[in-house]
Amino acid sequence: MELERRFSGGTRKQRIFDGVSGVALPLVCLLADPGVFRGWSYRPVVYSFILTEVVILGAWLLLQKRLQGSSLFFAGPLAAGGGFALALGVALLPLSLFGLLLLIGVLGFTPFFTAVAFLRNGWRAFLRGKAGRGGTTVAAVVLAGVLFAATPSIAVLYAGLGGTVGSMAESAGEWASPGFLLPED
Repeated sequence: MELERRFSGGTRKQRIFDGVSGVALPLVCLLADPGVFRGWSYRPVVYSFILTEVVILGAWLLLQKRLQGSSLFFAGPLAAGGGFALALGVALLPLSLFGLLLLIGVLGFTPFFTAVAFLRNGWRAFLRGKAGRGGTTVAAVVLAGVLFAATPSIAVLYAGLGGTVGSMAESAGEWASPGFLLPED
C-alpha cells in the first residue's frame, strides 16, 4: 500500500524531491565533476545523455498533469535515465564510501536519489499512458521515447568519431574491451 502511494500520482513533497534529486543535483554534479568522467574519451557522450535526461525529467515534472496518452512517450527515457543513474551509483559506491571518511563522498550517493526520481516518474508515465492501449503499441511508443532520448548522445558520439559510420563500427570493438571503462592516461 505504501509503495503504491509513493509511485502513484505523487505528492508535493515527492515532486520537490524529484526536481531536486533528478534535475538540480545531477547538474551540480556535472558542474563540479570531481573527476568521475575526467580523462574519459566518452565524456561528451555521457554528458549529453545526462543533460538530455535532465531536460526530459524537467519537462515531465512541468507537463505531466496536462499529458494523457502522450505520457507513455516519457516512460522509456525516464526508465533509461533511472537505469543509468542506478548503474552509475553502483559503480561509484566504493569511491563514495571511501569519500565519506574524508567527508566529500556524500555527492557520490546522488545517483541513487536520481534513480529513484527517474524510475518513479517513468513508472507514473507508463501507468498513465498505457491505459486502453495494446501491448505492441505500448512497446513501440516506449521504444520511440528511448530512441529519442539517445539521439543527442549518438550524434555526439558520431561527431566525436569523425562523423562516419565506419568509425562508429570500429569503436564498437573498443566498447567490448575491458579498457573501455578505464580513463585514458
